[in-house]
Amino acid sequence: MENEFSQDKLLARVNKFLKTHTFSVNYPLINNFYPITIKIELTDFRSLIRRGEYVKYLMYTIYIVPSGDEDTDKVLKNLIPGEKVINNPSSINQSTFYLRLCNDVDVILENFLQYWGQDYLVFCNKVVNLYPEQETMNENLIVEGKLDSVVRKITADIIQFVKFGQEGEFSLPEDISGGDMTYTFPQLQTEFSVELTIIEDESVSGYELEADYYRDEDIIEITITINPNEGRQFLQDLTGELNETLTHELTHMVQHENDYDFPEDPENPYEYYTQHHELEAQYNGFMRRAKVEKRSLDSVMDEWFRKNKKNHRLNQKQVDKLKKKIANFGN
Repeated sequence: MENEFSQDKLLARVNKFLKTHTFSVNYPLINNFYPITIKIELTDFRSLIRRGEYVKYLMYTIYIVPSGDEDTDKVLKNLIPGEKVINNPSSINQSTFYLRLCNDVDVILENFLQYWGQDYLVFCNKVVNLYPEQETMNENLIVEGKLDSVVRKITADIIQFVKFGQEGEFSLPEDISGGDMTYTFPQLQTEFSVELTIIEDESVSGYELEADYYRDEDIIEITITINPNEGRQFLQDLTGELNETLTHELTHMVQHENDYDFPEDPENPYEYYTQHHELEAQYNGFMRRAKVEKRSLDSVMDEWFRKNKKNHRLNQKQVDKLKKKIANFGN
């Protein structure tokens, strides 16, 4: 079918629409995804060789723009590869990130053009990264990233016991593997075990989760109390909270490996939660859950402080001040 618009007219009309619209694609990071906000600009038509023959392609530029979500942008500006402009198509093909990005946007743009009655193959020959210059990735982001695979493994092991209605005391990984007494991960110096206790209690709503890390014994203790009458509808929430809690406790493990001098815990709850090592653990844990559940850091913190009011014993003014300290910890 002959294209309805002349090439110049098509570029002008479509670009007028694209100028005021953004699209979202997913940034793959291990097994999780961050949404990347992009804008598209059509540039020209070129004949490129495809399977030995020249084929007309519609060329376009991708602009990676800050999303406006503070928590997402804080992470992405440190994770998106640092190239600002890529003009050479071979350079795009040499970067896994940009290759996947362009492939995803190709599909978006070709489908979009079909609404205009246009059936063109498209090709991205330029990517402009409008994020600010990369900062040195701060230590807490490095810690959080290296713990992801550890947290996924332990979470999956714990959920296996909960999912199949197990109750009692278990030692992981021994009670799963039948042989290994401790978890061993290449990114951690410490070999450790998880002491898991699952309790049934009809008085709780859904489930309750408590955790502690005993650094002198290399043990993480997890206690899950479950209402047996409420089925397993809570498994998704529990998975998210385990990601948060395990990241928190494993951050303390990394601090211990780095010879952090842990002070005695103050009795005042606000002073306790605003200690440096606790701020780091809270930030990493909340960011992990935000990433897994594709939520903002603020919403994850709001839920935690609301759900754990009887444990943290903070008033609302203290909660608000603490939330700011946690959010600023990543800067």
